[in-house]
Amino acid sequence: MSQSTIRIYDTSFTAGQESLLSGLMRTSEMERIAPFLNRAGLYAVEATRGFSFKHTLAELNENPFGRIRAIKRAMDDTPVAMTLSALHMAGRSAAPLDLMQAFLGSAFEAGVSIFRIFDPVNDLRNLSAPLETVKELGATAVAAILIPTSGKRTPFDEIAQIAVRIQALGADAVCLMDTEGFLCPDSTRKLVSRVNEAVSIPVHLSIANTAMCGTAAAHAAFEAGAAVVEAALSPFADGGVTIPSEGLINSLNMAREGALEPLCEAAALFEEEIRPRHLSTLMKRSNLHLRSLALKYRIPVTTLRVAVNQLAEIDKSDLMDKVVAEILAVRNDLGNIALKFPLDEMVVTQSINNVVFDNVEARYSIATTAVKDHCYGMNGRPTAAIDPAIVKTVLEGYPRGEAPTTEFPPELLPAALKGEEGRNPLANGLEDEVIMALFPVEGKRHLEWQKGVKRVPEEAKFLSLEEALDRAAIAEKILEGDMDALARKSNAPDQSPYARTFNVFVGGDHFEVAVDEVGGPTILSHAPVAAPAAPVAPAPVPAQPAAPAPAPAPKPAAPAPKPAAPKPSAAPAAEGGATLTAPMPGVVLRYEKKPGDKVEKGDVVVVLEAMKMENVLSAPASGTVGDLPCREGDTVSTGDVLCVIE
Repeated sequence: MSQSTIRIYDTSFTAGQESLLSGLMRTSEMERIAPFLNRAGLYAVEATRGFSFKHTLAELNENPFGRIRAIKRAMDDTPVAMTLSALHMAGRSAAPLDLMQAFLGSAFEAGVSIFRIFDPVNDLRNLSAPLETVKELGATAVAAILIPTSGKRTPFDEIAQIAVRIQALGADAVCLMDTEGFLCPDSTRKLVSRVNEAVSIPVHLSIANTAMCGTAAAHAAFEAGAAVVEAALSPFADGGVTIPSEGLINSLNMAREGALEPLCEAAALFEEEIRPRHLSTLMKRSNLHLRSLALKYRIPVTTLRVAVNQLAEIDKSDLMDKVVAEILAVRNDLGNIALKFPLDEMVVTQSINNVVFDNVEARYSIATTAVKDHCYGMNGRPTAAIDPAIVKTVLEGYPRGEAPTTEFPPELLPAALKGEEGRNPLANGLEDEVIMALFPVEGKRHLEWQKGVKRVPEEAKFLSLEEALDRAAIAEKILEGDMDALARKSNAPDQSPYARTFNVFVGGDHFEVAVDEVGGPTILSHAPVAAPAAPVAPAPVPAQPAAPAPAPAPKPAAPAPKPAAPKPSAAPAAEGGATLTAPMPGVVLRYEKKPGDKVEKGDVVVVLEAMKMENVLSAPASGTVGDLPCREGDTVSTGDVLCVIE
């Protein structure tokens, strides 16, 4: 590290914007800020990480490897970095060795020169393969140790011994990663000093700012000999996720001539020209209440946000307190694991399942695929033992076996990449193959959008500044109680006096539909009617009117409740039979049975993706599979019939 280097690992484009903007910052916006970061002489700028990588393609319809290339082009003098889970890379489940190597190679070719790799359960077996691959590529390998600062603590001497073993694996540096954010300055000083005494490689620190003493802890770390500390531009250092770079540089007298100015310019650019484009996101996203909850329960803000979002998806936000308490219990049940992506999402989803869908006698009765994999050993060995009773419950009928494995997880997985002969026609090269292998659902959808196979939804398109400000203004008026603001903004023309009115019945719902053929295309508007109105003399109707289809009409001229789409039809269960219904909204990933198959109660019938996890749904009774009303990829609501068992 040169003497002119500011010893900051910048996470503005990852942890910072994930917290502030829900991960919705565009690559083109990052390209505008990157040159300023380049001028500051930082140790590294992180371009992507697990959550950001998936969000880039799934929500923004952008190539995550393309994002790396774009940021690197804008920062010739600053190393581009990436944080990854050792087994999962950027995905949510363990990756086979060929996929891991291809992913790291693709990221390196795109421009990543520093790989910061952690293992969610601190199983050093999992670190060996990716560290070896990174070294073979000629990149810098930083191995991270997750420091649990809530739940069961790990003694500092034990952490120092882990660092010694990491050095023996060939890591270029060791990073002490407190993702929960409760390391106080005194503890930080002692920990960094102890690890520095034990190893000869540089010691880095990554600390969340949950307890709001992150800057003081960073001071203590530098005083104890830390080489690098993680931080982000001040606009992104919000909500307990990280600490602000500008304040840290200034307070530590690291503000060498010209170093602080470009960071201040970058922050100003964001505030003036980029933040306004995201006002609608910012208006509905506040970290203030999460900070107090994080301190009360000693749970990271990022984990709490996952819970808030998932509960909102299933309309169960009133259960937040119960879910938070269950998060602590599930975390301990599963081996006192650190609440870090991707395992934090696993813990949250299972906690919600336990609270919403189970009863006291049957916790884990709806176990996600991720929890089953974890209990089997597909994440490696946790630092604490998993509750044996829970292992027995969730592994019943598990296809890999009902007894946990001690094998190295990637060796249990078949190769993910099929070569030229087995390549998906959507994939143009190795990067596309890697994306589809890591994210089968989102990756395929992204490539279909990119190649024009399917239409890109409006929410995935880039908004101009004017459009964003317009939406934010409407949202603000609605929040103030002006419920007609959206209707007034409608582009639909005024209804002419020639409009004809029809009654349309869909299921049990009644709609009054106006059809206006004057002046161009037919325009439909509808509003639910609680009860039939008094008879009204209709306008003369031509002899052969075009009957409107009973499909959902375009946006109404005035805001009105939109009726739910009809649920999938299904033959009623035969006497003595049963129906399997969706316990939550989600997407049907796949059916494990087909019509005519014999099933026993408890056999897996369908896999539903909900709350970012695969949820395995089992037969409620023995019998024969009858009607399967849904297809793979269908979106379903709570209570929709997924299977009829006769």
